[in-house]
Amino acid sequence: MIQKKLTYCYFKLICRDGHPVLETQRTTQDIGQYPLALLQLPDFNKKENLIETKLREVGITPKVGLRADQLSICLHVVAQTDSILPCVDIFDADLPQGTQFFSAHKEHQLGSDIGALIPSKLSNAPLVKWLYREVRTVFEQQEKTEQEP
Repeated sequence: MIQKKLTYCYFKLICRDGHPVLETQRTTQDIGQYPLALLQLPDFNKKENLIETKLREVGITPKVGLRADQLSICLHVVAQTDSILPCVDIFDADLPQGTQFFSAHKEHQLGSDIGALIPSKLSNAPLVKWLYREVRTVFEQQEKTEQEP
């Protein structure tokens, strides 16, 4: 497998409208008080989600309310409870009514590279090279759009 960087992104979170965390400074400590609804990606985050690791690093025991492999289930739970769903800022889905995106306090934001995993045997295939360029172009155009006033 070959891993190639596509872009860098920040993490944001999803909660229900009127969630108590929205009335805080949204620090790691504030966010860590609430249960998490975690999207479990098969064969990717087998042990734990990045937010769990980061909470443990600052001495907070994560409260996992749900692990699911379907986004719709996670969003339903978030809409009905005080659970929080972490996602990346490139996640641009229509949220269910009564839910909203929010960001952690600037000093507490996490970011990460987003990459493509390409099987070694296919890494030089013209179709794979083309697809990688197309996906990267989409990310670059989105970054330019976000930087415009």
